[in-house]
This record gives sequence, structure tokens and C-alpha cells, in this order.
Amino acid sequence: MTDDDKHWAVLNLALPILTIIGGLGVYFLLFQFLVDPLNPNLDSLGSPNAVFFWETDAPASLTEALAADLNARYAFAIPSVLMALVFVAVLIVAFGQVLPQFGWPAMALGVAALPLGAAIGYVEQYANPLRAAVADCLPASLDDSCPLDQAVARNPGGWSFDAGVLDQIRFLVSVNSAVSVAGIALIGICAIFIARTVPTSALDPDYLKRRRAGLDTMLVVVGLLLVFSVATTHGFYNFSSALMWPETAGSFRLLASAGTTYWGAAYTTVLIVLAAPAIASVARDARRAARAALPDASFAQRQAWCHDQGIEIALRERLRLATAALAPVLTAPVLDLLRSVAG
Repeated sequence: MTDDDKHWAVLNLALPILTIIGGLGVYFLLFQFLVDPLNPNLDSLGSPNAVFFWETDAPASLTEALAADLNARYAFAIPSVLMALVFVAVLIVAFGQVLPQFGWPAMALGVAALPLGAAIGYVEQYANPLRAAVADCLPASLDDSCPLDQAVARNPGGWSFDAGVLDQIRFLVSVNSAVSVAGIALIGICAIFIARTVPTSALDPDYLKRRRAGLDTMLVVVGLLLVFSVATTHGFYNFSSALMWPETAGSFRLLASAGTTYWGAAYTTVLIVLAAPAIASVARDARRAARAALPDASFAQRQAWCHDQGIEIALRERLRLATAALAPVLTAPVLDLLRSVAG
């Protein structure tokens, strides 16, 4: 093994380790120390007054309540179904395209990441305190002061939203949380192995092309997974305000928008942390392969060689990757805008 091979062999271990440390470090620095301390103390603020449709005497309240309830259910259920379908795509991409390139250790780690991620997602679903302000209370707490719990408690009977519906919503939220984090964990394993560099003697253009294709597909599916995860959170957090009389729903919608944006920012941070080392590693190995193939060529000739071999990450593709990374944090504002336009 040459000195250059030994140098890249060290980076082969260093980059995945730095990916994990960087991911945890960036998340905890941005959220645990900067964002989370700004969360309001909801106990001291109290709960905004809510008036549900069935508590008014307006002639159109029944029709509006049924329409709003149905719209809220679709706004929550449809992204949940789409996220489940994207999760299947994540499994196909991970175990059918990306991880097999790196052998059985990668496959084994991918399998282990799924239940671990699902468990973390299930436990962390109440991590944002705004959930209690706009949606439901933790069932084990026996607290019924949260909006959806209040909707059930103050239901006079005969209305479509009852305890059974709330239990089904909670079940679907738990599934969504488990699925989204399990998908993130699996894609994280894919990103770690893609970020592994290779020694100069192993810079085969066909291998680099497959690795680059796996990176592109991985970022597409994880971007869609996170967008639909934010969309399900948006639908869930806005469920209670859809059951309220418009004059009292405004404050709940603002809180719901803030809570959804929080998770969008968290997911965008995770996506950037996972993708950046993998993108950098793929681009760097492409340049190394070009230097090895054309040692005396100019920079432009090497760029043309990378393009011909299909291993170049062009500016247009980098812009597309940047857009995909920002998609989760932009999901909530876009959905709020569409809802305001629709009236």
C-alpha cells in the first residue's frame, strides 16, 4: 500500500466518524442550546380560549364543522399515507441500491438502524412542548387541558370527533414519528458509507458512478420523506384549530405554524449534516480519479473527463441538492400560504 493509499485509508474511517459526531454536535448546538431555551413556558402562559363549532349558535355551524373536520382529517391522513409510501422507497433504495455496494456490514447496520430509529421516534414525539398547546396531552398524564382533549371532553354527543377518533390520531402520529426517524436512521447509515473515501488504487469510474447515483437517489427519497413528515405534523398541529370557531382559532394556528416550522428546521439540519460529508467525499474522489487518469491535463480537461464518466456533480445538481435540503423547513410556510390562499 502506498503512502497515499494509507492516507485515504485513515480518512475512510475518519469521515464516517466525523459524520456522526458532526450530526449530533450540530443538532445539539443549534437546538438544545440555541432554539429550545426559547420555547415558552406554556404553564405560565395558560391556554388560549377555544370555542368549538358545536358550542356556537350560528346557523351554518354544523355544516362548517363537518366540512372543517373532514378537511382536517384529509390534511393529516393523506401526507401520512404518502410518507409511508416514501418510506418503502427508502427501504428499496437503501437495501437495493446503496448498501449492497459496501457489503454485509453495511446491510447489517442498516437493518439495526431501523428499530433503533423507530424507538427514538416513538419516544421523542412529545419533544416539542408546543404539541400540548395545539394538539393533545400525553395520554399517561391524564391531563385533558389540551385542545384536542378538550374537544373530546366538551363534545355534547352526536359529533363526529370523539375519543375513538383521537385515539386513532394518536396511533397514526406514533406511527409517523417512528417511520420518519427510522427512515432518517437508515439514510444516515447510507450516508456514512457513501462518505467513506477510497484509496487511489480503487478509484474506478464505474464504482464512483454507482456511488454518485446512490447519493442522488438517497437525497431525493430522504428529502421527500422529511417533507411529508413535516406535512403530517402540519396537519396534526392544525387539527384542533379546524374544529374551532374562526374568531378563536387564530392563536392556535400561529402556535401550530411555529411548532411545524421547528420540526422543519430540525429535519433540514439533519439532512444537511447527513448529506454534506457524503457530497464532499463523492466530489473529492471524482477529482482524485481525474488526476489519476489525466495527471498532466488541465483543470478543464479533468472536468470534462468527470462529466464524460458521469461522476461530476455539476452546479445545477448542487443547486438541486441545496433546494432538497431546504425543502423541509420551507414546507410549513408553503402549506400556511396555500391554506390562506384557499381561504
